Amino acid sequence: MLDTSLEIVIPLPNGGSLRCGPGDAHKHGGYIRICDAEEIEIIYWDKPEWAREPELVMGAVFASALTPIDLLLAQAGRSEIVGDHWE
Repeated sequence: MLDTSLEIVIPLPNGGSLRCGPGDAHKHGGYIRICDAEEIEIIYWDKPEWAREPELVMGAVFASALTPIDLLLAQAGRSEIVGDHWE
């Protein structure tokens, strides 16, 4: 399970949150994730993903941040909570 105690949490207009966790060399930047209002993770991106596809990941992050949570869950094919995330 992910240690989320050091995350930066930014509330989103869709009722969810954008969260950024610690990296190897910096206090933040190791991963980004979008969570619902109950802090359940919907989508997760890590540093290697955006190193490979920076425009794709950044576009997905911003699009996800502006998408209503119900629609985001449907688009991502997430339908049930498993532990601390949607699958």
